[in-house]
Amino acid sequence: MNGLICGRCSAMAKDGVCPLCGKAKKLRTVREEDTVYLTSCEYIWTQTVEDLLRGEGIPYRRQALLGSGLITSIGETAELYRYYVGAADYERALAALPDFSVGMTEEELNDYIDNEFDQQPNDPQDGEQ
Repeated sequence: MNGLICGRCSAMAKDGVCPLCGKAKKLRTVREEDTVYLTSCEYIWTQTVEDLLRGEGIPYRRQALLGSGLITSIGETAELYRYYVGAADYERALAALPDFSVGMTEEELNDYIDNEFDQQPNDPQDGEQ
C-alpha cells in the first residue's frame, strides 16, 4: 500500500494533510503493519459497519470518542465511533462501506455537544419557561 499516514491520528492523508487533525507535520509513509483510520460513524451505523467488515473478513478496531461519563448523561445514541483496519485491508474495507458523509461529522457533533450541554438553564425570573 502506498501513501502517507498521520503518525498522530492514523488517517490516510488527503491532499497532503491529515483529514482528522488537518496537519501535515506528522505525515509519514504508510507501512504494511500500520493500523489505519477507516471511518467515523454515529451509533446508529455501527452495526452496519461491523456487519460489512465481518462479511468481508476484515478485522477492525472500534474506538468510542465521547467517553462513558458524557454518554451516561446523554445516551449511547449520541456516541461517535472511529473504526480502524490494517493497512493491508484498507482499500478493501473502504470499498465495502457506504458513504457516511451525510451524517454529522466529528467536529459538528462536538460543537453540538459543547453548545447543548454547556448552556445554563433558563433563569425563571426572565419570563421564559
